[in-house]
Amino acid sequence: MATRLALRRDDPSGWPIAYGAPMLVVYGMHRSGTSVVAGMIAEQGVFAGDVSSSGLMNPDGTRELPALTALHNQLLARVGARWWRPPAAPPRASSTERSQLDEVIAPLLAREPALVKDPRMLIVGDLWDRVDLQPIGVIRDPVAVARSLQARRRARGGEMPIHRGLRLWAAYNLELLRRWEKSPFPLLDFDRPNGLETGLNAALAVYSIPTGRPYRFFRPDQPASSSPPRADQESPKVPAEIAELSATLKAVADRGVRQ
Repeated sequence: MATRLALRRDDPSGWPIAYGAPMLVVYGMHRSGTSVVAGMIAEQGVFAGDVSSSGLMNPDGTRELPALTALHNQLLARVGARWWRPPAAPPRASSTERSQLDEVIAPLLAREPALVKDPRMLIVGDLWDRVDLQPIGVIRDPVAVARSLQARRRARGGEMPIHRGLRLWAAYNLELLRRWEKSPFPLLDFDRPNGLETGLNAALAVYSIPTGRPYRFFRPDQPASSSPPRADQESPKVPAEIAELSATLKAVADRGVRQ
């Protein structure tokens, strides 16, 4: 099928946008299970392109397109931000960055259904606003995420304090909740691995994506990528606003998928 790009008549910028070929997107904070969910979706025949398939902390890769990650990093750097230091306000994408996005996703739009995943999508402002996205969100306990970030950073010779990881979790998940409140979409709780397959099947059904192929990408009993606390290590104190945000997201996920 040919790639379908067009100019939206009501868009004064005249930037090309994708249309007619909606793409699945996995939203979620880093170290929250988004790579696992993306890998599981691909097992159902959804095209994700030439994604990363190996890594230090992700043996099967992050399931992200390197060119897309590079574009997101480029946009963030332009406004003085990084994935680990989100911008204070949503950045506005330039015409050049939008054109670059069109080039990156063109191979995906040539295949249906298609999938894209990069946690940075939550913090790159309006870059994706003109693309028809079908979201599936993934959440995970903030302390587990903070410890996982710490473990990854230590594996690379650095340090990520737990309190900093918690703040980072909040920045991404506040935006996740904002997008859900604007237009609800399926939300999966990665802290409940035994229900992940059932939940994902229901989420994919919302977008009429057929399932039934075996899931081999994820095993409920596989160890999580986190920094296990020592016997003498106390659990970190989670700020009340972060605990409240986590509870709100888990409540949304608990309600399940409404078709």
